[in-house]
Amino acid sequence: RKNSERIRANKEMQFFSLN
Repeated sequence: RKNSERIRANKEMQFFSLN
């Protein structure tokens, strides 16, 4: 179960999207 990794990638994507 690597859901945590997926959530982390999603948060990173959102952060980059803000920039």
